[in-house]
Amino acid sequence: MKNKRQKSIAETTANEDLKSIIHQHALFFDKLIELISARFYLPVDDSEKPWFQGLSKAEKAAVRKETKEKFEPG
Repeated sequence: MKNKRQKSIAETTANEDLKSIIHQHALFFDKLIELISARFYLPVDDSEKPWFQGLSKAEKAAVRKETKEKFEPG
């Protein structure tokens, strides 16, 4: 009887240790997610993002020119 009782106590302790380790890892990963800026996983406003499909060639060229001017120094 003692042998079975000792095994169940050891298994219970091992399960509790495993649960605490898993909980600590979950907290760690939650903190990592908080460090990632929301701009990487939230959608961008459609009015700010140029959609080239459906634009005429002149409109596409104008958008490209604006983008190029925005990123060129000077």
